[in-house]
Amino acid sequence: MIRTIKEQILHATDGGLQVFRHYISFAITPGKKFRNPLYDDRRASCFIYKVPRTGIYRMNDFGDPTCSGDCFWFVATLHGMDLQKDFPRGLRVKYVPAGCYNTL
Repeated sequence: MIRTIKEQILHATDGGLQVFRHYISFAITPGKKFRNPLYDDRRASCFIYKVPRTGIYRMNDFGDPTCSGDCFWFVATLHGMDLQKDFPRGLRVKYVPAGCYNTL
């Protein structure tokens, strides 16, 4: 049984992959490198991968290890939100792409 809103969002968005795809303006393929959209990245050193143990997708940036995290971290960073402080307030509004609300 899915208990938290975070778990519901991850379940409804294929472990967060749909959230990354919604907020990144170009096509991404898990495991394939791309330029980090959060800063002026000159080399494709960033990629999305699925954590086998959890089934959650994460972004990793070899060029800047501080620019790595799950879909919630990514959207919070993109919108200038503090993940710890703003997470409960902005969770439903910011993180769920249109069309996924019907599964929550």
